[in-house]
Amino acid sequence: MAFPNLSRKYAIEYQIGDGGQGRVFQVRRLSDGRLFACKSVRVEESRELDLVRQEVSIMKLIQGNGGVRFRGGGDDNRVWHLVLELCACSLHDRIQRERGLCEREAALLIKGLAKVVQGLHALGIIHRDLKPPNILLSRDSFPYDVKVADFGLSVASTGGKLDHIVGTTKYLAPEVVRDSRFDQAVDIWGLGLILYEALSGLTAFAGLDSEFVLERLRWVDMPADMLDWSGVGLEAKELILGMLCLDPKKRLTTQQIQTHPWVLKHTEEGGFVPRTRIVKLKRLNGKWVSDRGGSAQQQQQQQQQQQQRQQQERKRKKIEEATRSYRKLRLRCVNGAWQVVKPCPVAG
Repeated sequence: MAFPNLSRKYAIEYQIGDGGQGRVFQVRRLSDGRLFACKSVRVEESRELDLVRQEVSIMKLIQGNGGVRFRGGGDDNRVWHLVLELCACSLHDRIQRERGLCEREAALLIKGLAKVVQGLHALGIIHRDLKPPNILLSRDSFPYDVKVADFGLSVASTGGKLDHIVGTTKYLAPEVVRDSRFDQAVDIWGLGLILYEALSGLTAFAGLDSEFVLERLRWVDMPADMLDWSGVGLEAKELILGMLCLDPKKRLTTQQIQTHPWVLKHTEEGGFVPRTRIVKLKRLNGKWVSDRGGSAQQQQQQQQQQQQRQQQERKRKKIEEATRSYRKLRLRCVNGAWQVVKPCPVAG
């Protein structure tokens, strides 16, 4: 892929992403060797060109306010190249690698995202496609800064009616599916699914057909009965369901998310944990593992599981001892069925 209009400033290194809005490459600035991301979008119609220009104008408007920074761009034979700041990884990548985040990290994450979205809404911008792949992280380990990316479907509006459904199917808000209407509440729905995936380590509605998801969202309170909540605490679940109300008017606001009791409980200690810190270890199943210091509820669950394993082990030992106390049983056939004649205890 060539960069006729940008080749004097940047050199492509490799592709780092691919989506419905285009492909993303890592590029190196020739003048100083600094690395950036470059989003390349093919433009075939005037409407697509308008969307690219709108995306650029939105990124310029929110520069430095929680959105990925726009560094420049240009067109090349119906392909627009947008040069952006390069982040370490996406939230999706981190969730998959960690198999879910601890409550403190998840609380700090959602509080930061809610603040960013609050700023977008104050500027009259609705993202309309919030999901883990569109949340970028400044570092691939905790702590990190969060950056909202991919404004290709964003609009500078307070709401309205859609000509056609836009967004990722399994992250669409119910009102978009039902009557093609949207307002700022669609971003709250996206935040709810982001927090669910961060805590559970699972993809929302995984394994379900997209058409099935759309149909269920029309009539059923799907988040409550179609998501696996086994890895999510009760307080966090309450917060998530508050963001996933079918009625957009009843959804939590960005301010209510930031001041929710669960968020405050896990963030009130203040700021991120230090970058350099002592790693606590604990012994689990005969092995030393890192103690991530989860919540009191998580520690209680771990203690209950350990007690259950100990009870099962005691039962197993009792059965073994009882088995060793007897020799082979003598059987006889009575009315076509085998019965024990008499157990033979072992002589002391």
